Amino acid sequence: HTHTHTHKYTHIYMVDCAQGGELALAFLADGFEDPIEFVCSSPYQFAVWADGLRSLLEKPVEEEATLGEISRLVNLDLKLRLLELYDADLPTALPVPPPPPADLNFYYEVSSESIS
Repeated sequence: HTHTHTHKYTHIYMVDCAQGGELALAFLADGFEDPIEFVCSSPYQFAVWADGLRSLLEKPVEEEATLGEISRLVNLDLKLRLLELYDADLPTALPVPPPPPADLNFYYEVSSESIS
């Protein structure tokens, strides 16, 4: 009989911190002495990690990049629902792309007369 031991951590603390101008964040879980630290290479990467961890902690997102993405998705969902209200015929599959041209050896010729 194998016994597996799992830890349930009820408190995870997240701290936004700056290290020498770098974007960094850290979190500390109950039962651990040292925090887990992330140093991000861009503001977008910081937003993804910070708000991803906030979401896992069931806290609201705060970063402007994340809020912008959520807003775009909500607006898109709203537009699609409005189209359904007007009985718009929405496609359920991707369209079939046209076949490629028979010959890909084409170019544009610029004559000296067309340049003023």
